Amino acid sequence: MFMEHLSRRERHEETRAAIFAAARALIVERGVAGLSLREVARRAGFSPASLYEYFSGKDDLVAAVAAEALEQLAAALRQVSPRLPPRQRLVAIGVAYVAFAHRFPEQFQLIFGRLPSGRSSLRQPPDARSPYRILLDAVRAALDSGAIRARPGYGLEEIAYGIWALVHGMALLQLTHLRQHDADFPAVDRRALEAFIDGLASP
Repeated sequence: MFMEHLSRRERHEETRAAIFAAARALIVERGVAGLSLREVARRAGFSPASLYEYFSGKDDLVAAVAAEALEQLAAALRQVSPRLPPRQRLVAIGVAYVAFAHRFPEQFQLIFGRLPSGRSSLRQPPDARSPYRILLDAVRAALDSGAIRARPGYGLEEIAYGIWALVHGMALLQLTHLRQHDADFPAVDRRALEAFIDGLASP
């Protein structure tokens, strides 16, 4: 059998990956509330007790899935070309953020429901792998190029936060309260982002 030819470490990693994949699938299907360690174990082909060799419990397993989702969100934002004109790039990052939420709704809500920010103040730099760091760097590039302007008390971090709050609100409303609303959200979202970012170019 395949597993018999693996080293102890490789078997451990294979088993952990199988448990993780089962948990991810359950969260996508049923949400976090529907995640059962017994069902994860059944799908992965192991006993419930054996799961504790790889994860300390349900919260640990959910946090691991949320961390993977955060990496996926960052990867989606990195696909926006840095060669776009600065203001267009900021709009494209915002559009990509909302699109990720629609494509992976459970993962999106899991990220922000389970993973607190790693920063406790603006004095701490964001993690290099953070989706917010991608937005922050794009805002910095737009400021440096003169495509947008800072104002007293409203600089790099405040602008990035404003864009983030705008697109996060769009995504969350569309996934929850407005999920059955018949509207051309992509077009409205893009226009709202363009208006917000173009306003940052004004003196």
